[in-house]
Amino acid sequence: MARRWHRLALLTGVLVGACGRKSTTDTPAATSSAASTTSSPSPSNTGDTSNTSVGPTAMPSVDAGLSSPIVLVFCAKIDSLTGTKDESCPEFFDLLRKLGPDEFSCIRKCADESKNEGELSTCGKPCAGKVTIRLGAAEEAKRVLAKVERASRDKYQQETSVGPDGVHLEHVFCGVTPFDSGGSPQPADVPNGKAIGDYRGNVWKCLKFSLPEQLCQYAYESSGKGPAATYRATALCDPDASGSAIRVVLKGKIMDGEPVRESLTMGAANWTATDSHE
Repeated sequence: MARRWHRLALLTGVLVGACGRKSTTDTPAATSSAASTTSSPSPSNTGDTSNTSVGPTAMPSVDAGLSSPIVLVFCAKIDSLTGTKDESCPEFFDLLRKLGPDEFSCIRKCADESKNEGELSTCGKPCAGKVTIRLGAAEEAKRVLAKVERASRDKYQQETSVGPDGVHLEHVFCGVTPFDSGGSPQPADVPNGKAIGDYRGNVWKCLKFSLPEQLCQYAYESSGKGPAATYRATALCDPDASGSAIRVVLKGKIMDGEPVRESLTMGAANWTATDSHE
C-alpha cells in the first residue's frame, strides 16, 4: 500500500484497494462542486472503459484546495492524532462526505472523541463497513454507466427509422422511437442491498443491456435527432438503506458529428452542506 494511505487505512479500514492511487499532488484534479465531482469530455472519456477498476482507485479526484472547512478541520485532527500529515486526507474524505454523509459523520465523531492513534483505530473500524458498501455501489454505477455509454455510442452510429412511413432514417440514441423506449428505470425502486431488475423493456433491448444483480437503480432517457441528440443515464444507489442515496449521472451529446461524453457527475442525491455531527 502506498505510504500516503497508511494512516487513513488504519483509521477506516476501507482503503485497502487504494494501492498506487495518486493524490492531488500527483495529478491534476478534476473540477469539484459542493455536491458532486464532474468529469468533462476528453479522449479517455469517450473511449472503452470496460476495464474500469473497482474500489477507491477509480473514484474521481477532488481538489484538496476546494475541500470544505469541516473536512480540513477533520484532517487536521487526524494529523495531530497520528503525528503525520497525509495530503490525501482531504481528497478522500471530501468525496466520502458527498457519497456517505452519515458514514463521514461517524468517522468524524470518532476522531473528535479519540485522544490517540490507538483509540482512533479502534473507534473507526465500526464505521468502515458501510463506507465500503457505499463506495462499492458507486463503483458499480460508474462501471455500468460506462457500458451504457458504449452502447449509446454504437446505437447513434447506426441509422434508425424514425418516420411514420418507416423510410426516413436518422442517427438517434435509444429511447427516441416507440420501438426502443420503455422499461426504465430498473428496478422500479432504489434497492436496499442487492436486487434483480427486469431488462425486457425496449430501451434496454436497444442498449443490449442487462444485469444479473445490482446494487443501484438505473434509468435511461434521450431526446433529439442527429446533431441535437442527447441522452442521460442515471444510477441511484442506497446499498446500506441509509436513506441518503448516491446519484451518478452520465450525459452524452453530439460533437463534430460524433457521440461524446458531456459529463459524469457523482454525489449524494440529498446531500447538503450541513453535517449531522457539528
